[in-house]
Amino acid sequence: LANGISISNNQIDNNANGIAINADNVNRLVTIQKNTIESNDNEGITMFGSSNSPNAKIKQNDINSNAGNGIGIFAGSATITFNNIVGNTNGGINGGGADSTVDATSNWWGDANGPSTTDNPATTSGASITGDVTFEPWADAEINTDNPNPSLTSAESIGTDGSTTINTGSTTVSSANIQSNADTSG
Repeated sequence: LANGISISNNQIDNNANGIAINADNVNRLVTIQKNTIESNDNEGITMFGSSNSPNAKIKQNDINSNAGNGIGIFAGSATITFNNIVGNTNGGINGGGADSTVDATSNWWGDANGPSTTDNPATTSGASITGDVTFEPWADAEINTDNPNPSLTSAESIGTDGSTTINTGSTTVSSANIQSNADTSG
């Protein structure tokens, strides 16, 4: 592409890193979309180097079972949306670049209570986040990456005990157990 680089519709597995972007050699938009990135020896996706010029859009991917982080952003900036980021050995995202900007909203972290990070007060077993990463709101269930339209939630609606608060407009309902009265008998 003349205006950018696109990596899409691939099965990327059993490599050192699934996708490695050297920021010193790339100064345009990189779009990573609709891939399955799994079982790599280090990061699923990594962006590194001393330049902060590249911008990555990482969307609609399944990023799982990598031996490092699902995603490591150590240079440049990234918008990371509508991905399933679960089961990576070192965590979901490391936004460790000093000048990196990482927007990772609207992703599934493996737990309805969101990612595991000091900025999320909820008790969760979701993938961990380190560094300066924006993660709210998040998907509260696995995302269909072919047609993403996830239900989203945030730390404001989840208590430290795992309860969920639902604001219905004029009334706020808080409960740890929400039951449906739907007739499932057929």
